[in-house]
Amino acid sequence: MSGPAAAPGPIPNDFWLGTSGDDLTPRAPLKGDINVDVAILGGGFSGLWTAYHLLKRDPSLEIAIVERSICGYGASGRNGGWCSPRFPVDPGALIRR
Repeated sequence: MSGPAAAPGPIPNDFWLGTSGDDLTPRAPLKGDINVDVAILGGGFSGLWTAYHLLKRDPSLEIAIVERSICGYGASGRNGGWCSPRFPVDPGALIRR
């Protein structure tokens, strides 16, 4: 990348980012090499949950999440409302399908 990412534009109907309380300003880019136990590329659902579970298992780990824009931007932010353990149908109907 040639410089810091531009501030992301709004995502219509984005509950996750719209209610985060953050001003959505991208953080400063890394100024050089860093040494960590785990480097995670991408701050969406997969990246953030990976970091969460790794730290829950071993809080001494040094983890870096590297995100081009801001965590939760992109598909994870747009689709955040669909991430639910509930299906929009009755369990019986789901089994029949």
